[in-house]
Order: sequence, then C-alpha cells, then structure tokens
Amino acid sequence: MSVGDIVKPDEVVASTELPGNVQMVNVANKLNLEPENVPECMLVKLDENITKDQIIAESKGFFGMFKSQLKSPISGTLTSVSEITGQVILSEPPIPVEVDAYTSGTITDVENDEGVTIETEGALAQGILG
Repeated sequence: MSVGDIVKPDEVVASTELPGNVQMVNVANKLNLEPENVPECMLVKLDENITKDQIIAESKGFFGMFKSQLKSPISGTLTSVSEITGQVILSEPPIPVEVDAYTSGTITDVENDEGVTIETEGALAQGILG
C-alpha cells in the first residue's frame, strides 16, 4: 500500500505474522540421557523444519542396539537445544494476521511496521429526543 491508493472495506491494508506457540520437550528425561549429551543425539539441526511424529532425537544405545527414539509432538521448527537442562524448544509455524481497511477511502499516510491512515467520507447526525 502507498499514499494515494484507493481502498475498499474488505481490502487488506496491513499484515504480519505472530510467533507460533512453543513447546518444551525434555529430551534428556525421555531418552534417559545426561543433559550434556542431548546435542549429539539430535537428528535435526537448529532452525530446521520438522513435522509431527518425525524422529528428532535418538539415543546411541549399546553396540548400536536398544536405541530409544523421540518423535516431535508438533509440526514446526527446532529453535533451541540446551545442554544444561537437556530440553529442546519446538516452535509451531507463525500465525498470519491481516488487517482489513473496514472502510472505503484513500490512504493518506503509511506508517512503516504500524499501519495506514485512511481518509473517508462520513456524516454526523445530532439531535435531541424528548
């Protein structure tokens, strides 16, 4: 949108994305590991997209046998791995938000990262009852 554009009530004039919900998963507890061993057991990298039920971590096991696996409870992104607590943070996808003009008019001002000002016609009716 730019100054001088004519908008209709149902036209989108601003949009953004809100961060998705986050979920903490205690990998050390679920795989019976020491917290400092969690990063080397992760099968996905930081900021990598994941899907629900995708295997995200796996314990080493004994001689390659008796491995434990951990599946992701959500679809989203791996955003943090802590070797102090043994927990990882998974973020759901961002939530898109759009703002409609709600009125017809002409854009008179665009405030970056904020919104727009729309000039429109209106009427004021005053009266006294009684």
